[in-house]
Order: sequence, then C-alpha cells, then structure tokens
Amino acid sequence: MTNIEDFVSFMIEEGFYRYKPPKGLSIMFDGFTGWSYLEYAKTRNLIIGQKKDGTPKYLDLNTIDMNRKDFPIITKLIYDTNQSFGKINNEPVFNTAKLLNVNSQIKGTDNDQNVSIFWNHLDYLCGDVSQEIKEWVKDWLCDIFQDPNNKKGTSLVFIGSQGCGKSIFFDNLMSALLGEYFHYNDGRDYGERFNLELKDKLLINFDEGFATKSKATEAKLKSFITQSKFKIQSKGRDSITIFNPARAVFTTNSRYAINTANDDRRFAIFRTAKKDFITPEYFDCFMEAINNKEMLEKFIFELQTRKITSRLNIPPMTEEKKSQKVFSADKVSEWFEFIINTPRNYTSSLNNNIQSGFNNNGYLWNHYEENERSMFKDNGLKSFLEYRGKNDDIDTTNKLFSALKVYLEDHKEWRITSETQRIKAKNQFILNKDHLHQRMWIFTKSPPTEAA
Repeated sequence: MTNIEDFVSFMIEEGFYRYKPPKGLSIMFDGFTGWSYLEYAKTRNLIIGQKKDGTPKYLDLNTIDMNRKDFPIITKLIYDTNQSFGKINNEPVFNTAKLLNVNSQIKGTDNDQNVSIFWNHLDYLCGDVSQEIKEWVKDWLCDIFQDPNNKKGTSLVFIGSQGCGKSIFFDNLMSALLGEYFHYNDGRDYGERFNLELKDKLLINFDEGFATKSKATEAKLKSFITQSKFKIQSKGRDSITIFNPARAVFTTNSRYAINTANDDRRFAIFRTAKKDFITPEYFDCFMEAINNKEMLEKFIFELQTRKITSRLNIPPMTEEKKSQKVFSADKVSEWFEFIINTPRNYTSSLNNNIQSGFNNNGYLWNHYEENERSMFKDNGLKSFLEYRGKNDDIDTTNKLFSALKVYLEDHKEWRITSETQRIKAKNQFILNKDHLHQRMWIFTKSPPTEAA
C-alpha cells in the first residue's frame, strides 16, 4: 500500500470513517477506536520505504483531502439502542450502541453428548445452598445466551481457595463458548482509565478485581453491573458511550471479598469449599470436555433452550452473602483499624458493664503490648456499636467475634482468639466466685517474616 488512493479504499473496506468533530483533531474511527493519521500508520505498519538514516518512512495520511466524497465523514456521535450500529444513512452521524449476539453452529437433539460435567461443576461452585438457588444460577447463565442484550443488573461472586475450580469454569469453559464476547480481567483495578478491552463483551470475569478501598471505583463498578451503557476510552482519545450488555462474575481467593450493603440488590454470593473429587484427574477430564467441539455445541444448545423461570433481577440470599454483609469493609474493618491503633491510655465510658470492674479507669484495652492486646469481649461489642452506630447485623459478641475472625484471615498481620482468663481486681483479690474467669479476646501480631 504505497499511495493515498489504496489507503482510502482499504480504510473504507475496514469500516472506518473520518471523524471530524466540531472541536478537536480529525481521526480515523470505526465505532470504537480512533487513530490519528500517524498513529494509525504506525499501528498498521503502512511503511512505504526508509529514510536516509534507516528509520521507516510512513505514508503521509495528512494529504487525504478533507472534502473528498468517497471517504465517509462523520461529525457527531450518538447513543441510540433503537437504531442500528454504525453510520446513520444520509447523515454525518455515527451510532455507537451495538447489540450483540452469540453466533454458534448448534446441533440440536441429534447431539447425544452428555454434558452433565458442566452443570454439575456449576452446582459444586455454588457450595452449600439449596437446589432452588442453584437453579437460579443456571438460569442466570442461560440468560446470557437467550437474551444477550438485556442484562438483569445482577452478578455472581464465587469465593474459594486456589484449586477449587473457579477459573476452569469461567476462564476456560465460558471463554470457549463466548469467544470474543468473553473477557478475563486478571486482577486489574476496574477504575483504570483506558478500558477498550471491555467493549463488545457479554461476560466479564473479574478475578480478584473487586475488593477496593476506592469508593469511586466501587461505585463505577456497581454502575457497570446495572447500567446498559458505559464509557470507553483509548489512550490519547476522548471517551465515547457504547452499549454495555456485559454480565459480571467475580472469582476470588479472598475470604473478605465484597463490600455488601444491607439493601444490596446486585450480588449473589457463594462460598466454594474444595471437595475430594477435585483432583488433577478431574481437571484433565474437564479440559477434555472443553476441547470436545460436540460437547460444547450440546452445552450451548442446552443453555439456549433451557426454560428460565427465575427472577434474575433479584439475587438470592445465601449464608455467604449474610456473612459478607456482617463483615463488610464499612463495618468491621474500619472499627478494627480504629481499635488496633488505639493507645494503651485511651479511655471510654463503660457504664453498666460488669467487666469495667476490672478496668475501672475506662481503658479500652485490658492488656496492651507491641505484639499482643486483649480486651473484654463485652467492651469490644460496646466499642463497636458506639463507633459504628446502630447495626442490625452485628448485635452480639459472637457475631462480632466471627466477623473479626473472618476479616483477619485476610489481614495477615493480626489474629484473634477467644480465651477464658482468671481476672483479678487491682488489689489482687478475686471479687467473688462469679468473677473467677472472664472471656477475653486476644489480638496477636504475627512476627515479621525473616528475609531469606
């Protein structure tokens, strides 16, 4: 390709337009991506020779006549799901809302392949939940294939240790079924600015990609789950609004996975415990099934023909979701950071608390050292409720202890145990037989890892 005429013909065949906005630089545009002339030439390697110093000589795209009629020019972008994707007839306008469909060669009833390994694995990933909830998850998956452009605003969250089979189902099986419409996000922060890889997707697997301290990122991701459009942006280019039918699945090894509000309406959360049958031999069989074209065709056929009866816009309440709500970041973790940084001489009112008899100075900590701190469990609950205000989920010492224990499984520096200790008053005498032993929470700091 050595001249402008060849280049223009090539670009028109590729579906590109010359986008000339009222303000800004003119670029080549195909509905998603724009290149400036020189950038496009470098990207597509449109080199016509070499300079004297040996560097490439690129085709000078700036010599394209702005007014030539054979090269389509657009001056405005719109977002309209009621019109076809692409240039609007007889207008210099381009519609960026593109509906998606999964195109697959499907064999119907004449395909006698047994694909129960796929359905059974999905049941297993759901963990210890009712069969009704498992059927909801199956319906959710089928909806991607039966009604691809009408997502229901809910998402799946699977929590489990490494090797329990989360990735093989989504990263391997679903990517084989959906092809270019599937994307695996390997732990990247969703809030990153340049996100072209998310366009034209029906399913995105966010692996270790949700837990974040950024409220802005969290809000953006929740909007992505529910909204039918979002903005994409390439480096050096303005963002554009496109259609967003993508469903989201989150897979994580983290015991504390997601900040779940009391009134959450987005997340169906499951805890996957590794079973004995999850062996290397099992994974080999699963991969053989994925690589079997006829099995994939039969599975797609079942996904597209299964009768959906669930209300997919309402996620089921699982025990794991209740747990996530109990130790969500805006509750337990914030309070833990508060108390762990509280100095020994911090005092607080302990009125109507029998334990304060052993702590009559009002100290929060009964024992405070560099690597160990202890507090009466009742004082812990009182402090939590005062710090966080009314909390319908955590209203007993057992619930708070369980929430702290689970949260600290991912907080590698500290551990918590519940112990019974013999407590004495300041004068070293036991007050009475009822006060011989008291339940204490012991926070222990892990020793630093020695360098190898």
